[in-house]
Amino acid sequence: MRATACASLLAACYAIWPAAELEAKESKLATEVIAAENDNPNYRGTAQPVKLYIFYLSNDDKFMQANFADLVAAEPAILGVELVRRAEHLVGPGETLPLDEAFDEAAKFIGVIAAFTEIDSASWRAIAQVPARRWTDVLKLFKDNKLEIHVDGTTVTAAIVKN
Repeated sequence: MRATACASLLAACYAIWPAAELEAKESKLATEVIAAENDNPNYRGTAQPVKLYIFYLSNDDKFMQANFADLVAAEPAILGVELVRRAEHLVGPGETLPLDEAFDEAAKFIGVIAAFTEIDSASWRAIAQVPARRWTDVLKLFKDNKLEIHVDGTTVTAAIVKN
């Protein structure tokens, strides 16, 4: 009897709230890209803009194993179901670029790659793990923290820091 009552109550709740509201929600994640003056030097040493790719991932295994060409493909099939969403931004030398990125709660990692001119000698990949949270903590997590991406010369780094 009790199990039947619980099942009926759950069915009634599901009928009241649309399924779309029960799925993972999208939040905003304050993001700041900070590029040094010596950002992405060309063969003469002149700084130039660099394209950044930001990946929202459910897991980081395939991202960390993939090569640069696979990740910058229009549809990075190598990531499969690990890819939640991807964004692209261009940042110039000495520029600070504030972003209000959409963040899907399914993402547990944020990967960043930078398309440096001299990719073979660059540290072009970075990963930041989203702090463990309960589904009720997402708004607090992003209110108190932000994603910082630093581009310095031919190195990119990413970290979630206190706001």
